[in-house]
Amino acid sequence: LANLTMNHRSIAIDKEERPWVGHYSGVSAWSRTVGEILTTPRPVSIGLSVDGEPQDPDVGDIAYGSFVEVNFIALSFPGENIHYQTRLAFPGTEWSQARPESFLRIPRVAEGTYTVQVRAQQDGYAWSQPTDITFTIALPWYREGWAAIVYFVGGFGILGLVMIAHDRIRTSQLRSRNETLELLVKKRTRELIDQTKTIEQANMELKEALEQNHEFIGIAAHDLRNPLTSLIGFSELLLDSTDRMDELEFKSKSQDILPIIHRAASSMQGVIQDVLDSQMVDRGANKLALEDTDISEIARAVINLNSTAARRKGITVHFNPKGIYHARCDARSMQRVLDNLLSNAIKYSPPSSSVFVSLSFVERALRISIRDEGPGLTEEDRRRVFGKLQRLSAKPTGGEHSTGLGLYIVKSIVEMHEGKVGVESEPGEGADFWIELPVERVRVAA
Repeated sequence: LANLTMNHRSIAIDKEERPWVGHYSGVSAWSRTVGEILTTPRPVSIGLSVDGEPQDPDVGDIAYGSFVEVNFIALSFPGENIHYQTRLAFPGTEWSQARPESFLRIPRVAEGTYTVQVRAQQDGYAWSQPTDITFTIALPWYREGWAAIVYFVGGFGILGLVMIAHDRIRTSQLRSRNETLELLVKKRTRELIDQTKTIEQANMELKEALEQNHEFIGIAAHDLRNPLTSLIGFSELLLDSTDRMDELEFKSKSQDILPIIHRAASSMQGVIQDVLDSQMVDRGANKLALEDTDISEIARAVINLNSTAARRKGITVHFNPKGIYHARCDARSMQRVLDNLLSNAIKYSPPSSSVFVSLSFVERALRISIRDEGPGLTEEDRRRVFGKLQRLSAKPTGGEHSTGLGLYIVKSIVEMHEGKVGVESEPGEGADFWIELPVERVRVAA
């Protein structure tokens, strides 16, 4: 009928209510009943698109997470003015609003099988019967059966790795603890070894001290015995002479004996003084009273104290300082030092010789030198001369006693003053003993 030229004046309805239409080719009849409502043909699916690409019907399930587009069309003529409605085939789901688009885009949905119902309506026609379009969204890969196996195997693998890592960490911790313990043991062992060595050293020093003490007691007893024997013998001689001699004879005899008794008592006093001084420096009990001191005055006092011993042997002590020499020192201790050096020089000098005492400044130090004309010192003597209880090869020329402590005391006291001590000597050429005391500034008064 669409291709025929019709006119409304040419339409007629027969008794069966069939419309007849006249046209230039003849007449045509429409068999439908007047008032009958026609239904739009059911739409058909023309395919699916997944993520913008046509889906092959043989591929099967759609991958999880994909965007799905359902395409359909109603086979109605003409094709214009057709509207569509869609819904998911779930109980209670309403139809969507009518729209002319012949497709439905479905966003990402969960896995499962979905049925989309589509119906169409052409203008003037009733809604068609719905068409079901079914598709299936596959499970995500991590929920597939093989994934469960992977999870299972991976879980055991991870568990194994964790156990291995834990075992290695534990082993590393144990190794670290063992190393720490080994270091601690080594440290404690070294400390014990050091302590043992310290104890052994202390024992050796104690043993040496005891041996020196025994030796010292023996020397002191020996040095005291001879003068004490002389003292007792000559005193008894005087006591016996009191009854047998008159006053004049006793006085004459006493003049011969009393100097011997005096020398014996002086010798004993020297031994005792050496003992006391040695113990004092060993204990460090000598507290120095440092003050500005005129060393030349101390030297003169010491020369006076030893004048009798020098005169007895015909020894001349030369001392002619050119000025006054000052140093900061303990006057009493320094007098003891010079007394030991000068008495030693007189003791080891031959009769009718000379001893020279001199003072000078050397590189910010006051140098005190006492030189004799005695037998001198061997190389071995020079190495041991300032040691404790040292008996040297040279012997006193007048039978004087020697404890072997005098020069040890000299060295100890000088070092307490932060000074130096030394000797220059060759065998047969005498000895020059010197000490140097630090001074803040050179002071030589004319």
